[in-house]
Amino acid sequence: MTVDMTNPLDVQHEVRPHFPTLKQDFIFADNAGGSQILQSSIDAITQYLLKSNVQLGGGYAHSLEAGALVDTGKEAAAALTNVEGGADQIVLGSSTTQLAVNLSHASAVTGKGHGLFEVNDEIILCAGDHEANVGPWARLAKELNLTIKYWKPTQLPGSNSPFAVGMDPSELEPLLSANTRLIAFTATSNILGHRTSVKEVIDLVKRKTGGRCMTVVDCVAYCAHGRMDMQEWGCDAVLFSFYKLFGPHISCLAVSPWSPLAAQSVHSLGHYFHPQSVAYKFAPGGASYELQVGCYPVLPYLLSLGDAQSDLPQSRQLDIAFERIQAHENLLSDRLLSYLTSDEAKAKGVRVIGPETSHDRAPTISFVVLERAESNGATAVTFKKRLLSKDVVAVFDEGKKIGIKYGHFYSTKILPCFPLETSTPPPTLIFNKNNAWQPEAEHDGVVRVSLAHYNTLEDVDKIVEQLKKVL
Repeated sequence: MTVDMTNPLDVQHEVRPHFPTLKQDFIFADNAGGSQILQSSIDAITQYLLKSNVQLGGGYAHSLEAGALVDTGKEAAAALTNVEGGADQIVLGSSTTQLAVNLSHASAVTGKGHGLFEVNDEIILCAGDHEANVGPWARLAKELNLTIKYWKPTQLPGSNSPFAVGMDPSELEPLLSANTRLIAFTATSNILGHRTSVKEVIDLVKRKTGGRCMTVVDCVAYCAHGRMDMQEWGCDAVLFSFYKLFGPHISCLAVSPWSPLAAQSVHSLGHYFHPQSVAYKFAPGGASYELQVGCYPVLPYLLSLGDAQSDLPQSRQLDIAFERIQAHENLLSDRLLSYLTSDEAKAKGVRVIGPETSHDRAPTISFVVLERAESNGATAVTFKKRLLSKDVVAVFDEGKKIGIKYGHFYSTKILPCFPLETSTPPPTLIFNKNNAWQPEAEHDGVVRVSLAHYNTLEDVDKIVEQLKKVL
């Protein structure tokens, strides 16, 4: 994406007035865990409950109005993902985890009997991803006796730090073969912050597998920072959460109509008498009506940041919105990273996890505080923590003015990839049939500061000021 520096966001006037919680004397810097919600989304939910809270499917005016309002949630999701086929290809549900489980379970039931998977098929999972897009597919592999291969984060060029890692498509290439049937990966890691080159990955996958490999992209940690574009990417499915994208606590699965995952033969989890469409087969029960209604305002808000007054197509307006968002977020990242990568911070043991500059990263910035533990020469150098992540965050919690977090953030396969004393790297990245990689969760994990486009440079300065006191 080209970053638009010519028309910077006016955060104080264009952005922050839309978020009522930002009036508090508090810095929200745990946005990767859940963003703040738009006032317009709150209003839509409230008005639905006050005026349209009836059963859908009736012929009376209130029911017809309610049905039309509920449909707007899927219409917004279709526009935001640019899925071919529009709202008919959208499933809304309680969480990304639940939707991924639904998709994988339906695929597993279909299994080898209807041609979705064949003997000797392999799947590739991303070690940099949230467990929501890993565990369900690992269980499918076990059920269908498939081989699992893991795509591991590796050191990024231009850095000497073993903690500056990302998802490199060139490391994926050797894992691909004519037997690769599915790859599930993240568009942005919720710990590394690294932006995966989604289209490059999908083009590579199609070329190396003869087009038979299905691609499922986790956009949960990406959706607030970059434009989702399924038609541009050419992926089979996308998952994201509206509550990470300034909306209510509800999530989305979008499936391309040409994908084998959308085929009539794929098992339906819905009632037998329902249509065999994506919107029904991956949704055993309907999502909250009022929360679906609350999803729609996310779309006009983003369009307002992309020159909504012009005659440009909606898709281009969304492109502009995210170009402006990314330009502002790069400023936030650069300000925070300039301290975390400074000689002062490094001398105190700070090491950034993921890219050390704003290039190819979201403003989701993690770090650890280390002291060096030299090996005896027989093994590689490993590190131990000088300060536990939980102790760093505890000082912020005690101040009651800034919210950040620590932990593994359900991405349990990232930490074993680092040279930490507490990490145990896997003996292999290929797991056959009934086996899977399930490392022990390292609960202390990393310190994570995750910013959004409504954060300011002043917010970052206050975070840095507090960090200096802690370190």
